[in-house]
Amino acid sequence: MNKLFTSSALLITGVALAGVALACPGHEKSVTTAKASPVAVQSPGKQVAAIDVSHRFSAKPALGVPVELQLEIDSRYKAPVVLQVQMPAALGGQQSLQRELQASDSMTLTLVPQLQGRHYVKIAAMDSLTGAARVLSIPVQIGERVAKLSRATISADGEAVVSLPSSK
Repeated sequence: MNKLFTSSALLITGVALAGVALACPGHEKSVTTAKASPVAVQSPGKQVAAIDVSHRFSAKPALGVPVELQLEIDSRYKAPVVLQVQMPAALGGQQSLQRELQASDSMTLTLVPQLQGRHYVKIAAMDSLTGAARVLSIPVQIGERVAKLSRATISADGEAVVSLPSSK
């Protein structure tokens, strides 16, 4: 909690100093700014987790078209990581595999979607030194998403009324 508070305070102070430099002519050289580096799509969860798993698709997944899913693993403890991957048959390829990777390593999976809809690639990574684990599911949407229907309500006449989302 203290680290989060300290980081937030430093960020707010840095933003305030940058504002002072912009508002006061002649003070531009006193503030040092850091350039942001591009970041891959990060998996959800804590940024300080023992194992960080990020993923990136080579292209938008489409029916029958091979697409690569790049997984990047980084262990905070710098120990080898055992990675288990499970995917449905609808994404083609091997449905289950287990591989040991180095502390900072990557792995590429080739998916050949064979069925439209939303599918999930399930990832489980375990640090071999501490036993720390990270589990996540990567959604893979093939084709257009189907609009969710809202719940039906009963009108004053006793008829079921279903509200549909508007289309643009």
